[in-house]
Amino acid sequence: MSFADVLRWLVVLLVPFASASSPDITARVKVDFYMESLCPFCGIFATGTLKNMMGEIGEIVELSMIPSGNMRPNAEGTLQCQHGPEECEGNRVEACAMHLHPDQDVWFPFVLCFEENFPENREFAARTAEKCAKLANISASDVQTCAQGPLGVELAEEMTKQTVALDPPHKFVPWVVVDGTVADTDAVPYWVCQAYKGVLPPVCSKYRPPSPGSVLRLSSTNTTKKEARVCMKKDRTRFEHTNANTDV
Repeated sequence: MSFADVLRWLVVLLVPFASASSPDITARVKVDFYMESLCPFCGIFATGTLKNMMGEIGEIVELSMIPSGNMRPNAEGTLQCQHGPEECEGNRVEACAMHLHPDQDVWFPFVLCFEENFPENREFAARTAEKCAKLANISASDVQTCAQGPLGVELAEEMTKQTVALDPPHKFVPWVVVDGTVADTDAVPYWVCQAYKGVLPPVCSKYRPPSPGSVLRLSSTNTTKKEARVCMKKDRTRFEHTNANTDV
């Protein structure tokens, strides 16, 4: 048997093993994270559960982050953010980074860095964007030009349209949809593994279903006083976020 024949046989023998262990990118599970840049609980979810999940099973996840949250238009039709104009700017920065760099392996490190640093520097979105752009190896200037220009406004409007179109409508943020179904934030990795059609990564065995005290039980005005680490969407006259029964 020639050396070429040996190589051909090795390929035949090894390809099935490689295919079995490699994730099927065509079967990746869609995860949509509806959020806003200055909701503290969106940041906690992003830098905790979401960060860990993407580090462990990110290869089977198709992630989208929609920075709009509880934004709504005011009487003049201008978009108003729950936590003020700084949040609107932060939302545009994140939306621009994702628009300019569609690969989640590129934009996710930027947005994660922004979520970790922006709340403590809310008046310095440009400075935070520059720091995070360096980390993600993207152009801070391009992101800022987008965020401060008409494209940033267009993207903010698109993020809001996507959020308003949710069915069922969101009641608070963080609001996460896994494979088309609203999911508890404390069990998103579990639901991703449940939805994945390929060979499961071994780490999936450690994920657990949602606890009985699921935040999704906040489904009516009679239950909104339960402890919840969320920024609530209330009626059109006011915004609030709730933490341990305290409105802030």
